[in-house]
Amino acid sequence: MRQLPLFKDETLKSHGGIVNLGKRKTRRPLATRKALHLVLKSSQTVCLFSELSEVKYYINRYSFQFHIRIYHLSVQKDHIHILMKIVNRDSYKKFTRALTGILARKYGKGLWKLSPFTRVLDWGQDFERTKNYISQNEAEVWGVRPYKPRKNKAPTYQNPLEKPL
Repeated sequence: MRQLPLFKDETLKSHGGIVNLGKRKTRRPLATRKALHLVLKSSQTVCLFSELSEVKYYINRYSFQFHIRIYHLSVQKDHIHILMKIVNRDSYKKFTRALTGILARKYGKGLWKLSPFTRVLDWGQDFERTKNYISQNEAEVWGVRPYKPRKNKAPTYQNPLEKPL
């Protein structure tokens, strides 16, 4: 007998970023027994990438401080991917506030373009796919493999107050 899924809709597994632009506020879905994919999107390109070691230092420092396990980490030119597991909702909030706050103080006000995007991952194939995606993204940034455009499932908005394209 097949186990019933906890989340019936994929949108209930993710929150933030461009997914929730123009929608009412809802509670961010988080799970303590599953992995979490966190994406922090910056409005400034190359800023994060030029200070790679410092950004990684702060991520590792705050993950240790707030008991967050990092499975995979990738700092891109204009965003950060973190594959992690949290202990509780409070530790997630403290981690993201501390990390985004210190990076905004270091690199200037208005560093973050969107709210943090998170997605709850299932163990196994979903986890491995996301880990491979992050590795592929990093290889493209370093020039190891050529850039390959991806299909975007989420609608793109130029301004939250405007209508979709």
